[in-house]
Amino acid sequence: MSRPLDEKRDDSFNSVIGLGTSSIRKSYYPGLKRFRALLDQSSEGIILATHPEGGIIDINDTAREYSKSLSQKEIKTIFELFNDKPELIKALKTDYTSYSISHHPKNDSRELYLDISCRKVNFEGRDYTVLIMHDVTEKERLLLALKQSLDEKNVLIKEVHHRVKNNLQLVNSLINLQDQPQNHNEEMEQFINDLRTRILSMALVHEQLYISDDMNHINMPEYIHSLTESIRSTIPGSASNIEMVLDVDDIGVTVDNAIPLGLMLNEMITNSFKHAFPDRKKGKIEIHLKNNGNELEIIFQNNGIPFPENFDMETSGTLGTALISSLVLQLNAEMEFRGTDGAFYCIKKIKS
Repeated sequence: MSRPLDEKRDDSFNSVIGLGTSSIRKSYYPGLKRFRALLDQSSEGIILATHPEGGIIDINDTAREYSKSLSQKEIKTIFELFNDKPELIKALKTDYTSYSISHHPKNDSRELYLDISCRKVNFEGRDYTVLIMHDVTEKERLLLALKQSLDEKNVLIKEVHHRVKNNLQLVNSLINLQDQPQNHNEEMEQFINDLRTRILSMALVHEQLYISDDMNHINMPEYIHSLTESIRSTIPGSASNIEMVLDVDDIGVTVDNAIPLGLMLNEMITNSFKHAFPDRKKGKIEIHLKNNGNELEIIFQNNGIPFPENFDMETSGTLGTALISSLVLQLNAEMEFRGTDGAFYCIKKIKS
């Protein structure tokens, strides 16, 4: 024989609906109009169903409104609400504890996005499922609008990088048109070739940004590979006997760092091809870029001929060495140089 429910006794019902009194209690006490009004006026859709059968015992007004969108017919079980979510139905029929899911009904006549949480509770020896549905349509609309705005911004930024790259290539083309060998000597020819590769190193940064999904960082393995191959192709004569060894961590750097790094590498690679291996004898160039926590370290070395015994980068007077030193200062980094056995540069403490 079942015992009568005690209106003052709340502990048996607290775990069912989470509002202090259960839907089952209201069914026995229809006079609790105030609680029923609070339940129906809740902005959350609330459904109480048997487990595992899913038969609906009680449903508040908000859930009824949602269910009109979720199902085109009068519903009797919670499974009818989610016919396009088999994984949710499967979970609700098993011995689950809780389950959460985002739901956008395919048969909805209006735009509706719901966050749904389901929890199994036990009351008086019987298992029930409590579903709470929260309308997140406005949030989804805002997110969609933000995504569209961001997509448009990315398209514009990509177009800017594309135009900058094209303009740099145009500058190179103008240099080529004005480059008449009869009008300058060998020193001028070398200056113009160096200028081309410097422009190329900057153009490659913008090309990487144009083709990349990441608009804030340059993929250094791809960039350094493209840079070395492009420089090799611009050096007069054959550079095929020079081995290139690239040991570059899979990291991305900002544009502010990528351009000076690219210009530095351009000077080191170009000088190596031009001066380190007379008559294009066999040789090796190595580039190592490592990520040490919040700092980057780049090592460049070749096994070519040594530098003059008293060579000093600060007083050498060449544009290339002056540019490297200037770029190190721009990066707020430190550089170690040795020229006794080929060339060795170590630039460290580069902020990543």
